[in-house]
Amino acid sequence: MWTYRFKGPSPESRPMTIGLPNTGRLMSEVLASCPSVLGQFQGNRRLVARIGDFRILLARSTDLPMLVTEAVCDAVVTGRDYVWEAGLGEVLHEAWNYGYQKNELCLIGRPGESYVTTDALRVVSQYPNLADKFVRPVYPNATVRPISGAAEMYLREGLADVAVDAVMTGETLADNGLVAITSYLESYAALYTLPGIADETLSQIYDLLRIGTIS
Repeated sequence: MWTYRFKGPSPESRPMTIGLPNTGRLMSEVLASCPSVLGQFQGNRRLVARIGDFRILLARSTDLPMLVTEAVCDAVVTGRDYVWEAGLGEVLHEAWNYGYQKNELCLIGRPGESYVTTDALRVVSQYPNLADKFVRPVYPNATVRPISGAAEMYLREGLADVAVDAVMTGETLADNGLVAITSYLESYAALYTLPGIADETLSQIYDLLRIGTIS
């Protein structure tokens, strides 16, 4: 598990910074709701833009949780699964649930196959830390192999026994003759900050991203 240290620039020495995904469906959905931000990144490859008192930074969804704890960003929009994979699920404050990109992190395998007696279970996952956390108590001798591609291929080609992966509709699993065996973690797109963020600051972030009001 990664260990993060607070070693970024002091928040007082930089503009208030919000980290957003730099690619994929999540980026498209987030930016579509805030045209003022979208306009700064259309037709170019910029990673940083200034909008009024804010600084907007684009980064990989998997890197965004760390950017809050490293004091690079004051808030980020990313998936709940990435926050927990980074070991920050009990550190960061979930300030807003977008209500989309819903999925469940599941153990997936072949239907009708029993893994009860499988001692040295071969596991593949794009979430190696969570896979180890969830699988290891049941299979102490399991090996977890980090991957970046489609987990289904590893199971279909006999390179792994099971996978821990995000399941949204289950259609991809069904198309590849696989099933979800156990559900471990619910995930969705959310806004995250460090605990204790001032209501006034959070309200300004809400206004920029057009996501609601503080109750």
